[in-house]
Amino acid sequence: MVAKRNGGQVAEEVVDRIGDYIQEYAPELVPIYATLLPFSYLFGSTSAGPQKNAKDYDPSEPPYIELHIDDPRYDGSDTDGVQLYCRITADSISMQWHCVAKSGDYYTEELEIELASLWDYLRQIPRPYDYFCKGGE
Repeated sequence: MVAKRNGGQVAEEVVDRIGDYIQEYAPELVPIYATLLPFSYLFGSTSAGPQKNAKDYDPSEPPYIELHIDDPRYDGSDTDGVQLYCRITADSISMQWHCVAKSGDYYTEELEIELASLWDYLRQIPRPYDYFCKGGE
């Protein structure tokens, strides 16, 4: 799956970027997450589970990866906060949108998305200037 170059250095770098917690809690999702590594600069945070030490641990919950996506278009003046998450399981990928309006009203929406469509969405998110600068990303 990973091209080897320089004695496996590329493979080692990919494994390092995936993170221990994804490899521990959602190992079967590593191939999917590896395809998202080029977009990792868009992820405000990444988590994986279920984790046995979590307060809401459910042993029957399937392994998942959750990404907090930083999309600057959701930083609007008419809200107190918008959060966009992507939740990946072996069976589905869903986008979860959470918004707190200035009025105090709370809105949420969850929609399924195909992996290829997720790549398309992530590709079109504007990149910050420092992404293109030396030492950026």
